[in-house]
Amino acid sequence: MEDQKLNLDMDLDVNDTPEVSAEPSTEQEQFSKEEVGKLLKALHSERDARRAQEKALKESSSKLAQLEGIDPATYNRLQEESARRAEAEAQFEARELERQKAYEEVKRESATRERKLESQIKEMGRHRAFEGLFQSVGGKGGKFLDTAWSQLGDNLRLESDGSFTVLDSSGDPLLDSESGKRIDPKEWLNEFKSDQFLGFTFEPEAGYGSGINNSPTSRRDTGTMNDYEGLSTSELFAKAFENMGKI
Repeated sequence: MEDQKLNLDMDLDVNDTPEVSAEPSTEQEQFSKEEVGKLLKALHSERDARRAQEKALKESSSKLAQLEGIDPATYNRLQEESARRAEAEAQFEARELERQKAYEEVKRESATRERKLESQIKEMGRHRAFEGLFQSVGGKGGKFLDTAWSQLGDNLRLESDGSFTVLDSSGDPLLDSESGKRIDPKEWLNEFKSDQFLGFTFEPEAGYGSGINNSPTSRRDTGTMNDYEGLSTSELFAKAFENMGKI
């Protein structure tokens, strides 16, 4: 009987023992992929910052090692020499800049003078060519030539072959109204022989005699044309307008 009771007690002890589950607890904390990525990024950033600090520390240590053994007086002297060199370089650059500006100014002035000289040479060439053309149609020289040139020169264009082209007020070649061809410069100048002002810049035509009016329309000389030779350009203008008032 006792053996049976003992067996029953043992069975009861075995059945009453609580079972332990092998499954992990659902209460354990778990991280998502996004949270894990953030953690890794933070770790990498901290590691990079630590490396940068270590590098800066090494550079500072290297600089301190280079200065080791240099006394303060020597260090200050080197600093002063470095400052003087920097100041000298700045002054040198400033002088170079001033020299460059002066050179550019001289270059501009030289180019301006050269253009002015070229313009004067070109104008002298035009004046000389006009002198030959003017004299070929009976024009006078000297101040008469200059007067005619000042009045008519802007209407003449000197070509590369030395000839002149008569221009209209727009700067285009002046054309004959009938033929449509360009006006001949000599024919154009001949038209001014009867001009009340410019007519006196031409030599008198043959056939003059006493009692004939010395007018550009008659182109005869009474002997008074020589009176104009000694006059200045402004006096020529005044004299011409004076004669115009008498006609």
